[in-house]
Amino acid sequence: MIVLHQANRLETLADLLARELLAPEYAPDPLRSDLVVVPNPGTGRWLVHRLAEGQGIVANLELPLPASFFWRVMQAWLPGQETSPFDRETLTWRIQAALPGLLDARDFSEVRRYLEGDDPALRLYQLATRIADLFDQYLVFRPEMVLAWEAGKDEGWQSQLWRRITEKEGGHRARLLTRLIREMDGPPAAPRTLPGRLFLFGLNALPPVYVEILRRLGDHRDLHLYHLNPCREYWSDIRSERALAQHEDSQGAFLDLGNPLLASMGHVGQVFLDQLLSLDAESRAHFEAPAGKGMLQQVQSDILTLCDGREKSRRLPPERWPSIQLHGCHTRLREVQVLHDNLLRCLEEIEGLRPRDILVMAPDMAAYASFVEAVFGTREETQRMPYSIGDRAPAGETPLAEALGWLLQLPASRLEASEVLALLEVDAVQRCFGIDEEALERIRTWVREGGIRWAADEAHRQELGLPGDQGLHSWRFGLRRLFLGYVTPADGENLLYSDEVVPYLHIDSGELAWAGALQELLDRLDSWRRRLAAPSDPVQWRERLLELLQDFFEAGEEEEVTLLQGLRQRLDDWVQQTRQGGFEGEVSLAVVRELLETALGDSGQARGFLDVGITFSNLLPMRAQPFRVICLLGMNDSDFPRAQSKLSFDLMAASPRRADRDRRRDDRYLFLETLVSARDCLLISYQGRDARSDKPRLPAEVVSELMDYLDGCYARSKEPPSRLLFVQHPLQPFSSRYFSGEEPPLFSYDAAWAIGAPQEERSPFVEGPLEPMELETRLGLDELIGFYRNPAEAFLTRRLAMRLPGGEELVEDSEPFFLDGLASWQVRKRLLDARLEGREPLEVARRLRGEGQLPHGLPGTLELARAEEAVEAFGERLAPVLESCPGQIPLEIDLEIDGWRLEGNIQRHTGEGVLDFRVGRLRPQDRLGLWIRHLAVAAQTGAAQRSCLVAEDDTLFLGAIDGEEATGMLGRLLQFYRDGLERPLHFFPDTAWALVTGEAKWHGLWEGGDHRAGERDDPAVRLLFRNADPIDARFEEQAEAIYAPLLERMEEPS
Repeated sequence: MIVLHQANRLETLADLLARELLAPEYAPDPLRSDLVVVPNPGTGRWLVHRLAEGQGIVANLELPLPASFFWRVMQAWLPGQETSPFDRETLTWRIQAALPGLLDARDFSEVRRYLEGDDPALRLYQLATRIADLFDQYLVFRPEMVLAWEAGKDEGWQSQLWRRITEKEGGHRARLLTRLIREMDGPPAAPRTLPGRLFLFGLNALPPVYVEILRRLGDHRDLHLYHLNPCREYWSDIRSERALAQHEDSQGAFLDLGNPLLASMGHVGQVFLDQLLSLDAESRAHFEAPAGKGMLQQVQSDILTLCDGREKSRRLPPERWPSIQLHGCHTRLREVQVLHDNLLRCLEEIEGLRPRDILVMAPDMAAYASFVEAVFGTREETQRMPYSIGDRAPAGETPLAEALGWLLQLPASRLEASEVLALLEVDAVQRCFGIDEEALERIRTWVREGGIRWAADEAHRQELGLPGDQGLHSWRFGLRRLFLGYVTPADGENLLYSDEVVPYLHIDSGELAWAGALQELLDRLDSWRRRLAAPSDPVQWRERLLELLQDFFEAGEEEEVTLLQGLRQRLDDWVQQTRQGGFEGEVSLAVVRELLETALGDSGQARGFLDVGITFSNLLPMRAQPFRVICLLGMNDSDFPRAQSKLSFDLMAASPRRADRDRRRDDRYLFLETLVSARDCLLISYQGRDARSDKPRLPAEVVSELMDYLDGCYARSKEPPSRLLFVQHPLQPFSSRYFSGEEPPLFSYDAAWAIGAPQEERSPFVEGPLEPMELETRLGLDELIGFYRNPAEAFLTRRLAMRLPGGEELVEDSEPFFLDGLASWQVRKRLLDARLEGREPLEVARRLRGEGQLPHGLPGTLELARAEEAVEAFGERLAPVLESCPGQIPLEIDLEIDGWRLEGNIQRHTGEGVLDFRVGRLRPQDRLGLWIRHLAVAAQTGAAQRSCLVAEDDTLFLGAIDGEEATGMLGRLLQFYRDGLERPLHFFPDTAWALVTGEAKWHGLWEGGDHRAGERDDPAVRLLFRNADPIDARFEEQAEAIYAPLLERMEEPS
């Protein structure tokens, strides 16, 4: 017996199923589960929740998917069929084994040309995969064609290939299904392995051969089919306006149109309804009119009654909160931000709505997952809504899987520094090598300062076709420096080993284990990049990859354990599939990599669906569960309905049939099901404008059809619904339009964006002086000098304890080909220090090369020559000054001034003042630094006669000053220091110097230009003086007060 239950609400069907499961006249075997076939795990989970809500408990219920169920039916009538030797994966390897032997045949010329491209082994696997997928569909949708091939009918190379792969083993589904139907048509024999009653719930499509099996299954079992039908009338014969327009005879076409949305989007449902009605089942209808009188409910009523709402004279229903909405945004992030505000509004406007009553779907939810977590996961308690993300990024996008993907590319990898460090950031890798975050940060410093850039060693460089360069900047080079530094005495900073490797001395005894772990990691990477390069058979690959997983990963989190277990199982399955497929050849790494990427990509489906609160999931066929509020993200014209790529050799596409699956038709029907499944509100969003050009973009075709239908239904309205229901949102969430109250559709619940919105009068970052703080009275001389280099940064970091962005040094992946400004200055300084100490430039050059500070080869030689030439010229400039100051001794500074204790050290005290030099141009902050040291010497010794700073472009001389005056000037500078920690100083060294020295273009140093940033572009300055201009009277006063005494003491060279 077959009973067909039809309803337009999935809740009704679930309640009918619950009633049938608990029917008193049926006493099931308590040891046997009831079997309910569901279209996908998401529907199964929803059904379990629904049944549990009604009954309090759900137990002893199996929820197989259709393919699994029909294989079970086949096993019941045809015992011995435990597994199929022709499942899609096994079929791939049958084709992989058979295809190369057929390529010389004439019919395979096109296939042969395709395989002659780059990486033929990978191309063969990819082609075999596509052919296997196609053959798998033939077995279900064209079984008679496949059987005809076996009988000798020739249809080109596909029929020949099929005969080859089935000549030894023919137990495929087409034969088995034919046998099954023949067995079921015979004398009734009820297999005991199936329950006495069976349920199919929520399916909206089946291959015709499966429908035939259902027809016969009804003779042996009680079969209950629960079908979600959006329309209570017979609607299989209606046609869309487009289809009618393609026929010359359109007489009476209006009779066949019915509801235009149903006609346009309902092809999948029409086909399945015809299939179900052909079963001659007992039909039970349970249709209900939509509750409510809103626009959404009116559209659903039109569909239910097969009416064309455009033929009715309607006015827009009064709705405080529109039940259908369309939102245009510029980016995915903006879609999610707008969604968050709209859902908060829904919870206010819709009585009794709970977060669990809301479903959010997108064609690709993985693309939105990070934005959802950023927006929904970081709000204040009053704005926080519980949520769960199903169908998030597949396992292939988790850190562990990405690390495995990188390891599988080792033979072609340069082992760049950033890549290896990224590998060490993965938790499972850190556990394997005993490394924590502290160790990783230290390793990152070693890599950066040790000169490690890429390549395992010299041999690795040569294998990649590049010069070995004695392994400079390789991992072996850097690690050798590290371990030599560990065994080198603390006073051995000038040691240079025989192979010209300079020890890296900054490693403590407690850090040796970390260095050993890094060495172990490199050894394994270097070993595996060789081992992975060689092709092997599947059994060897399995053993090899299991060892790879053990060498690099130690699972800790449940997700990691599951992933690694799944990979091991996938490798076992792969070996079994190749054996069943008769494949005995070798497989390249590229094929293995694609195989595992596919396995990882398939492993992330249906996680998190209906976990808690608002559900986020993919927009998938047969997953249109009812929710009070349904939201659709990413409904762009280019993304939905999703395109289905057709293979040029697809024989089904060449001769399509009505029941063939089509991705675009599936998506159109999915939208229709979603439309009828929303109970209170349907919110749709798409990227309505380009984020850069602001050019308008179209929504998905199905959305446009819905809007056109609404315009036709409510033609009497002053403004069409497509305008009334559409909201184009600003590019930025802090737009003043959200907070002006002039546009009711635009609103925001986030007060932070209101603070960020442009305002005529915006509060400064710091309003007035802060409370005086208890300062440490002991102050370093260098700390005082550092304050005046950037008072704005000092205020943020010292007073507010803020950490400014941009301070982290990056790891480089390429060896230097030239010296940048900082590196060039460092080389010149070291050469100058060596010159002053009487050491040879050659010794410095060898050390620089041994540290990896110079480019390789000729570029390094040229850079060194330029640096030596610059130092030679600077030395000649410096020599007269040094001759005039032969005695230079350190001077300790220890002063008590106005409650401060100023301490420091003057390295070059000449007896009269300070001598300093800089291998670079003279900057205002250098002048101010010498001035503060000059004052400190005078205050400490009672007087300073003359101080000097020699730079490449200028020499600064400061004249005599007595101790008492110097102490007073230091006191004023210390007062500015105190003031600058209570309220930001309006002092910017470069701009202030240009002002007080009378430079005409001093304002340009503040504003900057096309090729030079101005002082106002400094991050600290931008933050402190946002929306304000600090170049004011205070700036001029402070510039004069700080620099004028310095200018008065400046002298010309004698």
